[in-house]
Amino acid sequence: VAGASDLAVDSTSFHATLWTGGTPQDLGSLGGTWSFALDVNAQGEVVGWSLLESTEQAKPSLANVLEATYAELGRIGSEKTVGSFPFPSTMHAFYWDGSEMSDLGTLGGSGSIATSINDIGQIVGMSYLAGDTVQHAVYWSNDGIEDLKTLGGQNSIALDINNKAQIVGKSQVKGGAWHACIWVESNPIDLNSRLDPPSTDWVLEEAIAINDDGIITGHKGLGLVSEVFSKDSVEKLPRGNMAIGHCRYSTSDDLSVTDAQPLVIRHIKGTMAIAHNGNLTNAAKLKEELELTGAIFHTTSDAEIIAYTIIR
Repeated sequence: VAGASDLAVDSTSFHATLWTGGTPQDLGSLGGTWSFALDVNAQGEVVGWSLLESTEQAKPSLANVLEATYAELGRIGSEKTVGSFPFPSTMHAFYWDGSEMSDLGTLGGSGSIATSINDIGQIVGMSYLAGDTVQHAVYWSNDGIEDLKTLGGQNSIALDINNKAQIVGKSQVKGGAWHACIWVESNPIDLNSRLDPPSTDWVLEEAIAINDDGIITGHKGLGLVSEVFSKDSVEKLPRGNMAIGHCRYSTSDDLSVTDAQPLVIRHIKGTMAIAHNGNLTNAAKLKEELELTGAIFHTTSDAEIIAYTIIR
């Protein structure tokens, strides 16, 4: 399990952390007081982001840091504001090879984030270009950093890469709308163009994960089903051999797309999607036990507690 941990009680610092068998390992930083791991592959290699300089800013909760990271990736909310990090100083994507952390660099801007690493060691994420007003999906390999470009709009973000080097994420098209995107041999392809038959009733906005069979998980959101899918559009959905969906009213005052189900959990054993209705009577106790063994929760949903319990 990879994530982050406070260095001490009341500390202003937190570092990217790897838990193996319940034992945490401090992965360090690129010189700053904050670093955060976002993915780990089967070899135990880790990627994420790190500040380059120390900061005296009061440390937010790790949950807030994760939410800010996703906001920077454009994965929370419908609006994307570029050029302004929600962090106190410059942050760069990092790669940890099992012994030391290295700076993956940028496309000329002041910041970058590594979101995913496959079992071959190929890495994807996003980087700001010079001027920090535009961000592009990037691919890191032994040959360095590669700009994956866009679907014709300004910004793009890579969120996952499989062991066939197929990359998925999202990109703006001309006009500014976000479309789900797959990069094949570094060429961006609008996943909406792959729908058969094509649909004019709805738009694939984001692809968040892809497995080695090329099966992609997609968009989730808040609102009524009728506001997202009409009867006609559902009938036009591409055929497959397996699917999971979820619709439920909120049982708390905290409305967030992060809590929307199904949840997609990526871990060292593979990828799992899970949806759950109801409430666990011992949720608080289970969550505390899991957190003490290194689990970092991204949502307030009981479904995530169930997922981590299954993984163990």
